[in-house]
Amino acid sequence: MGRNYKNERVKLMQFTPDFFNEALLKNILKKGYQKPSDIQKKVFTPILNKQDIAASAQTGTGKTAAFVLPILQSMLTNYSDADLTKFTTINVVVLTPTRELALQVFEQFDFFAKDLEIIKPALVIGGEKIDSQILKINQGVNIIVATLGRLIDLQQQAQVDLTGVHTLVLDEADRMLDLGFEDELASILQFLPQTKQTLLFSATYPESVKKVVAEFLNNPVYLSSSKQNTANKNIKQWLYEIDKKNKPAAIMKIIEEYNQQQSIVFCKTKQTVDDLDMQLRENGFHSRAIHSDKPQHIRNSAMTQFKNRDIQVLIATDIAARGLDIKQLPIVINYDFPFVAEDYIHRIGRTGRAGEKGMAISLASAEQYNELIAIEYLLKHVIQRDTLEGLEPIHNMPNSFLQKPKEKQIRKKKAKIKIKQNNRTSNHSKAPDKKSTGLELKPRKKRRLQ
Repeated sequence: MGRNYKNERVKLMQFTPDFFNEALLKNILKKGYQKPSDIQKKVFTPILNKQDIAASAQTGTGKTAAFVLPILQSMLTNYSDADLTKFTTINVVVLTPTRELALQVFEQFDFFAKDLEIIKPALVIGGEKIDSQILKINQGVNIIVATLGRLIDLQQQAQVDLTGVHTLVLDEADRMLDLGFEDELASILQFLPQTKQTLLFSATYPESVKKVVAEFLNNPVYLSSSKQNTANKNIKQWLYEIDKKNKPAAIMKIIEEYNQQQSIVFCKTKQTVDDLDMQLRENGFHSRAIHSDKPQHIRNSAMTQFKNRDIQVLIATDIAARGLDIKQLPIVINYDFPFVAEDYIHRIGRTGRAGEKGMAISLASAEQYNELIAIEYLLKHVIQRDTLEGLEPIHNMPNSFLQKPKEKQIRKKKAKIKIKQNNRTSNHSKAPDKKSTGLELKPRKKRRLQ
């Protein structure tokens, strides 16, 4: 019989046999988890009690495991005396805004479900061959981690049966809505059962997320991590004041200064990512670029090379700002600030993970002052400033003092282009201009990281 967790709200979850199936607990401890994070403890019992939840949790809080672990525990408990046919009915759907985040979530399900024969997860994302995903589903799965576009494709082709879904997870809901996926989300919710548990996780809680909660969640439990909109204290932050035209040269100077250390460089637009990647390559740096217009196999290849330390620099848009877990990544560089101040915290959260030290370096030109004060107001501290020798700015940025930015400066900007879940290239993305480098820096030999 399934276990009743109704009276255990005062007893917070721990990684012990009192709370977890023996085989699942073995995988949890193998992962190196010693004690649950704040958000993990808070959501465990409500999820097992089949309650809807609206949880605020930012990067670095253990948010993914917060829903993965109780979902697996619930399935193990409820399937223990169930008919075997239920093991191959899709019971859980997790929706994510990007393919990279979907892969990260799937990897957690796959890891924690190792040796748990009744748990069968599948990854369903655009940019990959749909036929292999259909074959996987037909072989029998009970958990699907998906991007919205590909799941809609499968549903429209009658290749996926979602009538047995009892748990829906909306991961990074704010990012999902920022990218313009309202219509896709509404479409998916229409062909899911009305009676189900919905778990919504969002780093921020704008009006768009509140609307989804009000419309689609049933009497939800509101939860939040004690760590909200704060940067990891293990991350040292500073910025270099610099003129915009000198930013490519500054990136190369910084990378040279921290020789042999890996870094992720975040850019605001796909065009900037491509241009910077081309300039770094032409000057002998071993870099790769990822953004939503890149074919999925290129994005996967770049991520694999970076994780294996075969490349030194990964240049990315904010698709890599959430859900990307690179062990012992020492440096994050903001080539420019993100559209949304909160994404600064997500970006720099790629370093300083698991107790390690990290550095977050930003390049800020005078015209980015409003973006800077919005970030500093969110952080509740002024970021230390410096200049790079030989690249001192002509246009100085005013001093900041934690002044509250005007509403129009902090309003979230809707993405003009939706991330497509197929392989089409956006008409807004231009080929890099090979004549635009002009850095007059001597090329150097490529070298593999040791």
